[in-house]
Amino acid sequence: MPYTHERSFGCRVNDEFTYRGLRVLTLENSLIKVSVLLDKGADIFEFIHKPSDTDFMWRSPLGVRPQPMNLNTIPAAEGDFMDYYEGGWQEVFPSGGRPCVYKGGQMGLHGEVWGIPGSTRSLRTRPTG
Repeated sequence: MPYTHERSFGCRVNDEFTYRGLRVLTLENSLIKVSVLLDKGADIFEFIHKPSDTDFMWRSPLGVRPQPMNLNTIPAAEGDFMDYYEGGWQEVFPSGGRPCVYKGGQMGLHGEVWGIPGSTRSLRTRPTG
């Protein structure tokens, strides 16, 4: 049986949704749902425990907002990251979460990856059970 997004059992992966104009990847089963903003460097912005309806991700008062296609990572040492920070869980490549200089170029607080759109592909799917 091929994997389909319409199934309601086992582990499910879906990349057919958008939220506030940003592509979203959801991973879920009967206990948890994790939502990832593909257009914001793969930020995890939602981690829900379904039985208790608890979201473990902190949300910024700014909320989820799309950022412009070209971001200036300088002049502030933090870069533009905080202007578009929705909360949640982010990667910090390549700077490791602190401003740095790499090959003569300044990297902001969260580097560059946070603003780069991502993509997904399924390598293998099979029914659970």
